[in-house]
Amino acid sequence: MIVLPESQYYFVKISKKLDYAKFNIFWVYNYFLILSSFILIIKKEMDACSMSRIDFMFFLNIVGTVAFAISGSMKGIKYSLDILGIVVLGVITAIGGGIIRDILLNTVPEVLINEVNLIVAIIASIIPFVFAKKIYKISFLIQLFDALGLAVFTIIGARRGLSHNLGALGVIIMATSTGVAGGMIRDIMVGEIPFVLKEEIYASFCILGGLLFYLSIKYFHLPEIIVAYFLILLIFVGRILAIKFGLQLPKA
Repeated sequence: MIVLPESQYYFVKISKKLDYAKFNIFWVYNYFLILSSFILIIKKEMDACSMSRIDFMFFLNIVGTVAFAISGSMKGIKYSLDILGIVVLGVITAIGGGIIRDILLNTVPEVLINEVNLIVAIIASIIPFVFAKKIYKISFLIQLFDALGLAVFTIIGARRGLSHNLGALGVIIMATSTGVAGGMIRDIMVGEIPFVLKEEIYASFCILGGLLFYLSIKYFHLPEIIVAYFLILLIFVGRILAIKFGLQLPKA
């Protein structure tokens, strides 16, 4: 065994730290280059869509996409996937539910027409990879971002179903498929039983959220924005409480 002199030992240690710092600076620099490029593309897409202002549904789409993309990419980090695998998991989690919903509605998936959500999903999927070494309690963070994505996409799905003049059950199905399908695909791809089949109360919040949204808009004629934000908060807080206290539906 070779024993280095103390001065040489500290020199090697400092060199390793500098190399690690250079590596992090390299990734952060490249990330911001990619981010800048994507921002320009997003601006172009928004102009093409003639969006004079960002309405609240566009905002909700972005929030839900970022939340689900981060939860998916962190699942990839948990299983030590490479950057491609991490981004694939993040993107499929973010857009999978919306694609399935639009197919059920017999329409071209919105993400293929307006690519803003897809671009945002890619960016959000890269963020956890860049800071992977700084992330702790991955399982809890996955559940946290998953809960936020679940709440937002449940309401987006319910609104889409209502805009297609579906009945109560149809709206609930759209809300549930939008909320849980992406996460199901994510879990299946890494060989896990999906959250919706085994975790604390999960899909029940989608069903409840979809039903309440339908009744509030269709029969009580309440302001859509207020209803949407209230139900998102209700679903998110309910899901977090279910995780904290281990609330579950009866099992066999």
